[in-house]
Amino acid sequence: MKLFIMCRVFLISLMFCSYFSFAKDLPTPIKNPKDPRTYAAFTLDNQMEVIVVSDPNLVNASAALSVGVGAFQDPIEQQGLAHYLEHMIFMGSEAHPEPNALRKFVEANGGGTNATTQAETTNYFFSVNADVFEGALDRLSASIKAPIFNPEMTNKEINAVHAEWQRLYQTDSFLLQQVVSSTVAPKHPTSKFAIGNKDSLSDKLGSQPHTELQDFYHRYYSANIMKLVLVGNQPLRELKSLAKTYFGTIKNKNIQRPKVTAKALTEKELEKHIFVKAEGADNFLLMEFPISSEVISWKNKTDQYLTYLLSSEENGTLVNQLKEDELIGRASYVVLPRGFGSSGSVIITYRLKTKGKKNQDKIIAATFDYINLLKEKGISANYSDELKRIFSRNEESFQTPDGLNLALGLVGAMFDIPVQDILRSGNYFNGVDRESVLTVLNSLSIDNMRLWHVSNTEEAKQPVAYADGFYRIESFGEDEQKKWLGRSDLALNLPVFQSRKERDDVLLATGEEESFSYPAEVYIEKGAKARLMHSQHFDKKDGVVIVKLRTKHTTQSAFNHVNSYFVHGFFQEQLTQLVQRTARNLGVEVFATSDGYANTIIQLAGKTDSHVRLIKEIVEEFVDLDIDEDGVEGGINNYRKTFGQIDKGQLASQLNYYAIEQIKQAPNLFKTQERLDVLSRVDVKSVKAMHQAIRETAFVDVFAFGGYSSEQVTEMASQVRQMIGPAMSDSNGRFESDFNPKAGTSISKKVEVELDDVAFRDTYIYPEKSQKVSVQLSLLNQLFATPFFTTLRTNKQLGYAVSSVAEEAHGYPAFTLVVESNNTDLVELKIHMLGFLDGFFTLLKKLESERLEETKNSLVALIEQKPANVFIEAGRYINDWEANKHNYDTPEKVVELIKQVTKEDLVNLYQEMFLDGNYANYMIQIKGKQFRDKAFFSWSELNAE
Repeated sequence: MKLFIMCRVFLISLMFCSYFSFAKDLPTPIKNPKDPRTYAAFTLDNQMEVIVVSDPNLVNASAALSVGVGAFQDPIEQQGLAHYLEHMIFMGSEAHPEPNALRKFVEANGGGTNATTQAETTNYFFSVNADVFEGALDRLSASIKAPIFNPEMTNKEINAVHAEWQRLYQTDSFLLQQVVSSTVAPKHPTSKFAIGNKDSLSDKLGSQPHTELQDFYHRYYSANIMKLVLVGNQPLRELKSLAKTYFGTIKNKNIQRPKVTAKALTEKELEKHIFVKAEGADNFLLMEFPISSEVISWKNKTDQYLTYLLSSEENGTLVNQLKEDELIGRASYVVLPRGFGSSGSVIITYRLKTKGKKNQDKIIAATFDYINLLKEKGISANYSDELKRIFSRNEESFQTPDGLNLALGLVGAMFDIPVQDILRSGNYFNGVDRESVLTVLNSLSIDNMRLWHVSNTEEAKQPVAYADGFYRIESFGEDEQKKWLGRSDLALNLPVFQSRKERDDVLLATGEEESFSYPAEVYIEKGAKARLMHSQHFDKKDGVVIVKLRTKHTTQSAFNHVNSYFVHGFFQEQLTQLVQRTARNLGVEVFATSDGYANTIIQLAGKTDSHVRLIKEIVEEFVDLDIDEDGVEGGINNYRKTFGQIDKGQLASQLNYYAIEQIKQAPNLFKTQERLDVLSRVDVKSVKAMHQAIRETAFVDVFAFGGYSSEQVTEMASQVRQMIGPAMSDSNGRFESDFNPKAGTSISKKVEVELDDVAFRDTYIYPEKSQKVSVQLSLLNQLFATPFFTTLRTNKQLGYAVSSVAEEAHGYPAFTLVVESNNTDLVELKIHMLGFLDGFFTLLKKLESERLEETKNSLVALIEQKPANVFIEAGRYINDWEANKHNYDTPEKVVELIKQVTKEDLVNLYQEMFLDGNYANYMIQIKGKQFRDKAFFSWSELNAE
């Protein structure tokens, strides 16, 4: 025993020597006092900077690694190469030659993985059950350290890159991105085709993609321009050891991180109109100004200071006046300090109303008037102090982020912010930097501007490279510049900020005299009910309250449903100033919207001391809703554009939209054409009538979680009921579904679109409501999803988007397969999906009990883990409240059901559903123009064969 102890002491001392020799400690990140996690930062011997985060409450561990190169470094002969390399990194390593080894491992252990290629970075990340964190780190590091670049995977992954491009190239957002690439200075790397496709990644004279891929990797994948973040439940010392073991041997080539110095927009590219014809776009006017990134820092926050002032909708401000004059529907102001790498831009975007489309010069002139006003009066100690208060309040309201988002946020900032400041950088503000603000404002000038005109009516004939659309460029004219420099007739003022914190007149104590560990009914009257639960883990000053005006009236007809859409549009618009004011002055987030059943929703989140008063103010706005003819007319046009162009959206969005519509699930309770047909009957009178009907038929349903007293919640519920008027019935206002799937039936929606590709959503619905079956399908999908993806996408290359999901349809268990493809028709896709369903049964019968137990344990651990913040904690109870399950024990029931599942249960269910056919099959088939001559899938035709 003595020898054992001595040896053990010796080994421990060796471990400490090793521990202190492999890394150079960096300053510890300064964290929020409320942050329970511990942090450490250090540099490995290979010069890779690392941050490790320890949180014993985490069930899943996360890692994020960022390489300091991206699409900007693509060789001109092989554009999209960085993106292609990102794909090939996962296609096998010397230690783990099998393609997708990391993905298979993490998905088998309750996690997921992905990667992104940005302009100047490439990011790899995953989340996985903490018990197997080391195995995942081994696979990630092996992929970065020694990828094998299997030539057999070259064409497959170029096809995968090509498919990603095809999925995007007919979208308006990608069109705009490509117009930017086509109109910047040719020498700037933004001009490159970042995503790549089969044409850009192809053999050329003196350049082959596979050779260039290896050259790019060997040139740039160096440890000294990599950053790493590990977040786990292990102690810091163990996390440091994992970082050294798996990432300390990545080669350091001592390279300088590439830096872009070329200007993106020179004099040649400025003072230009850019007209973009985008089929699915509304009318947009964008004002773009290049700026220097050197004057903006995380300390002075000039970008946020200006965005804050520009975007205000207080009375008299620019946005407020443009809206009041019916020129714009909405506006956004974005300052991008590093949008072009070494330089940035300010982008002002207006969605134009009909009047605004005809008066664009007036909008531009008003914008420059406001910029001049900011130069004269906007650089103020009062505004600076107000911004300080906001950041201080954000610090006080700290909520712990989940592990993966924390890792991604940190690794993305490590290239620009010192590690000791990285946690506090978001809310650190050392006051307004007058010179910095003036420098940016002086950049917002006509001679430093480009004007973008984007709509489906623009006259443009120049094709956009690699995108589906057209553009045209014109230089500014002298006459129009004079108009922009002339004064607009709008009376503009800067926002008036309140210097003291608003508070309720009376603050009621919470949690001292009472404590609700369960959503208790604290108020019940005719037409109203309120429930309250206190947090079991977090600060009692924070909370979330939801007020729902539930009514069946809005779902009784398509006409009612559409009119309610307009009511809630007016409500959101009327609350704009209040929403901004409460976020600014109180740090309270206000959401005023509607759910899929067109029930009115008012939600407040944050410090709770002002919530009683705010609920009253918001409901007063709802009761006194100002519904006018211009607003209704504009809303009708927007509604028709939005829902009349569903077939122009991305295929994935269309699949989901039509699937919900097919089973009449919220929000698509009525077919699109039904809703469009009733628009001709919508007017001010009908919208006002719907507003009144909501008040008369609504059941006031309140759910409060966190720092409230029962008296506060009672006051909120009672005053809402009183303000909207007396209850006209005893109905609880909940929607009652009549959905009733029948085994052996099949329903297929077939859609032809002007996009190129095909998409198939294949849903199998179990014909009985059963939480037990839902849980078993969830477990099946954990085992099914990765081989389904690998077989159809990686091996057979049948689709660029391949996935499966266990879900519910009106409470019925369902299992859905989704494939989007550019090379396989709908009939063949269905046949391959059916073939995989048949073949997977053999794999399932060979399932090892250990694998099933690992999967079960991962799911249970995720459900039982301590919530990261009060809002996540509230979520599980809100879900049951929404589902009308007032035992509030769904997570506990699910855990118990998971623990009970056996291999035999899964085999029997799979046999019953997918082989014996105990399901209702709901299919969505979308066929693009490349497949016009190909048939839709039909069960009858398949069976006839």
